[in-house]
Amino acid sequence: MRPDGAELFDAVVALIRDLAANGILPRDLATATIAHTSTLESLALDSMGKMDLLAALDERLGIYVAEDKISPDMKLGELAELLFSRQRP
Repeated sequence: MRPDGAELFDAVVALIRDLAANGILPRDLATATIAHTSTLESLALDSMGKMDLLAALDERLGIYVAEDKISPDMKLGELAELLFSRQRP
């Protein structure tokens, strides 16, 4: 069964926290408040951080998103919707 948008949002947040706990993303994200309205920029994700997040999404969730499909002002809720739309049936 394919995860819905809410489950994908939760998976993205869990992934961000895991990457932060492992020092791949800024460590403070491991415990920061992350909401649907949080933007990539507000999470202090630089271009390398975005690439790390996209690679992890592809590896762990099996959903590829090209870097040019996301922007610093993209909200995590919008990213979850994008991931939902790119899932394989």
